Amino acid sequence: FTYYADLDGDGFGDGGAPLDTCLQSAPIGFSTNDFDCRDDDSTINPDRNELCDEIDNDCNGLVDDGIPIFTYFRDSDGDGYGDGGISKDTCWFDPPNGFCDNNLDCNDNDPEINPDVSEICDGLDNDCNGDIDDFLPSFTYYFDNDADGFGNVAIRMDTCQSFAPPSFVTNAMDCNDNDPSINPNSPEICDDIDNDCNGQIDDNIPYYNYYEDNDGDGFGNPENSIYICYDQPPLGYVTDNTDCDDLANDKFPSNTEVADNGIDEDCSGVDLYLQTKFFPNPVSDLLTVRYVHEGDLNYQIVDMAGRAIAEDVMTFEFNEAQVMLPSLPAGVYLFVLKNNSGDRLHVEKIATY
Repeated sequence: FTYYADLDGDGFGDGGAPLDTCLQSAPIGFSTNDFDCRDDDSTINPDRNELCDEIDNDCNGLVDDGIPIFTYFRDSDGDGYGDGGISKDTCWFDPPNGFCDNNLDCNDNDPEINPDVSEICDGLDNDCNGDIDDFLPSFTYYFDNDADGFGNVAIRMDTCQSFAPPSFVTNAMDCNDNDPSINPNSPEICDDIDNDCNGQIDDNIPYYNYYEDNDGDGFGNPENSIYICYDQPPLGYVTDNTDCDDLANDKFPSNTEVADNGIDEDCSGVDLYLQTKFFPNPVSDLLTVRYVHEGDLNYQIVDMAGRAIAEDVMTFEFNEAQVMLPSLPAGVYLFVLKNNSGDRLHVEKIATY
């Protein structure tokens, strides 16, 4: 018969210590079986329940089998929340040192980041809900490239920061973010640019009329003008608009008038008449008289027999006057100019038809 040493007296022998004998019953200190897997500990044998102690308590060849298994996660920062990437499966009911029973930490190197922490504005997911800086007040800022305090509406930043980051401002009122002299605080000047960003160019500043001076005589054409904000006329324009012929540089106000040449050199509206002239002659009704005088003169129409046919007052302007003759029989008459004293100033023979 073969018996096995049972040093711990638990009724299970050590298969590594057999005893062959003719005895029909096991001697003291031996067992009829070799089922013990550890003969120095009576608490370890096939009749024992498996415990969580990293020992094969029931000698079935498996360690800690047939009992609940728990998964714990590495908690490097000690905040009570574990790293889902580092886990340990064990039968221990309580987590081992440096581990916890959840994998809810999203940054296991920072104890200030875990599901119990309130979200703050720092560009991090503080509460590990998968969103960064969520459920916080949002502010919009605009890029201020030219550092004039006014931002570009096309370049914006939405953030939870309650203050503008560098190079950003709280407004989007700049209309040219590459020029610090152009913004709503700048005064409008005459430069074909919207300096104050109100959407209008060269507004609310003085404007001036200038007139084309085609003939270069310093006097402009009143029919051809421009209205601009420049306080000096551009090339080819002047401030004066009294030229009467902008294609002739010998016709302009203040020019010396040449008398009786049919040209209005001084732009007075008429030629200077110094020669006495009655026309048309013969005349039927409207007679034009040129005579060196300004203002009223008396006139008298006398037939060739010396009889006064008509008399009245005619008004001279620029040495010229016109009179509508009364209905006269065709013939020859004397047209007499007189002053207020009745003195004859000039007598002209006219013919009527």
